[in-house]
Amino acid sequence: MNIKKIAGDMDIEEEQYLKLLNIFFKAARSDMSKLQFAIEERNLDQIIFIGHQIKGAAINLDFGGLSKMAERIEKDARDGEFEKIPEKFQKLRKMFEAVVNSFKCLL
Repeated sequence: MNIKKIAGDMDIEEEQYLKLLNIFFKAARSDMSKLQFAIEERNLDQIIFIGHQIKGAAINLDFGGLSKMAERIEKDARDGEFEKIPEKFQKLRKMFEAVVNSFKCLL
């Protein structure tokens, strides 16, 4: 991932982008816990809401894969297809951890 290019595309400095990443990682970690709880409770409204939050935040920071998976979770919840959600959530969690690990040396 080319941080300089992404920051430039956002019209911000690299340091600002890294600060945004740090904020995103903390917020997304909390959102992942909330999403897991919503899935355990089979709360489709909360799954939609949290999935939408993750989708938007991820795409704003150029994490297309994370955004797409969160979008799929949100769509499944909207369509009432709960049985598909837990597996997609596990994929989302693994993807998120991989992204976090790839930035550890920078944050």
